[in-house]
Amino acid sequence: AAERMLRGLLTRAPNDGRVLRCLAACLRDLNRSNEALAILERAIAQPAGAAQALILKAGILGADGRWADAEAAMDQSLALQPGPSAQLFKIGFLLLYHGDLDGAAAMLAQIPPQYLLDERGAMTASLVWLWRNEPDKALAALKVLSADMLTQGTRFQQIGVGPRAFFVGQAQQFAGRPAAAQSEWRAALTYVNTKLAAKPNTVEMLYWRAYLLASLGDKVGATEALQVYQQLQGANETRVDWNTAPVFVLLNRIEPVLAFFTTELKGRYAGRVIPILRYDPAFASIRDDPRVHALLAADATAPAASKPDPKSVAVLPFANLSGDPAQEY
Repeated sequence: AAERMLRGLLTRAPNDGRVLRCLAACLRDLNRSNEALAILERAIAQPAGAAQALILKAGILGADGRWADAEAAMDQSLALQPGPSAQLFKIGFLLLYHGDLDGAAAMLAQIPPQYLLDERGAMTASLVWLWRNEPDKALAALKVLSADMLTQGTRFQQIGVGPRAFFVGQAQQFAGRPAAAQSEWRAALTYVNTKLAAKPNTVEMLYWRAYLLASLGDKVGATEALQVYQQLQGANETRVDWNTAPVFVLLNRIEPVLAFFTTELKGRYAGRVIPILRYDPAFASIRDDPRVHALLAADATAPAASKPDPKSVAVLPFANLSGDPAQEY
C-alpha cells in the first residue's frame, strides 16, 4: 500500500526528491535493493536532498556487501553536505575498514554534541574511544543513554545493539575496573534472564545470555546458552561467525575463531578482519598468538595497534539479531 501511494505521488511530481527517497526506502525494506538503487539515482540527480539520497544509497550498498561502493557514496554525500548522519556513517568506515583511529576521532570532534545524545551517536562515539584505548571517554559517551536495551546502534550491522549495561561493563573492564564491569554484566544478565523467562527461545536474548555468562566466567552456562542459540539458528554448534567469535574467545575455543578469520580474509567482509584483530579489545587475548600475527601481516602497511589490556572482553556484535531484514545494513 505504501509503495502504491508513493508511486501515485510520483506520477504527479516525478522529480520530488522527498518522494523518491521515501519510495527507495520502502523498496529497500521490501528487499528490492536494485529497484531502490535505481530510484535513488533519480533522487541524487535532484538539486535538493541529494546528500540524503546518497546516505540511503550507501546503506543499501553496504547491506549488499559492496562496501567500497557504499563508502564512495558516503564520501559523495559528505562532499555535497557535511552533516552528522553522514559523518557518523563515515566513522564506521574509518574504524572498521581502515583502522584509522585518528581520522575517526577527528571526524567525531566535528559533530555537534547534541547529535551524540541518541543511541546511534553515543554508540558510535563509544566505539571510537574504546578502539583508541580511551575507555573513560567511552563511558562518558554512554552516560547519556538510559534504555535497558539499545536497539538503534550504529549503521553497521547491529553494532551497538544490545543491553546497555553490557556496553557500560565492557568500558569499565577496559578501564581496569573489573568489579564495576562484573556488576554491570550481572545487571545485564538479570535483564536478559527476565526476557527469556517470558519468551524462552528468543534468539537475540539467548545470544546475550551466552555472551554475558562467558564475560562473567561461567563457561559451562555460556556453552549451554551458546548451543541453544546455535541450534535455534540452524547452525552447527562449532560454527563461528562475526557474532559468536568473541564468545568463542572467552570460552578459550581459539582454533575455530582463527579458521573463521582466515576464511573471512577471502570473503565479502575481508576489509574489516585486520582492523578488528588489531583494535577490538575482544581479541586482545589472542593478539600475541603467532597465527594472529600471520593474519595481521596480510596488511603490511597498517599502523601498529595500541595494545589493550589482554583481560579486556569488549566487542560489538555484527550479525542481524533483530529478525527484521531491513536492519541488516
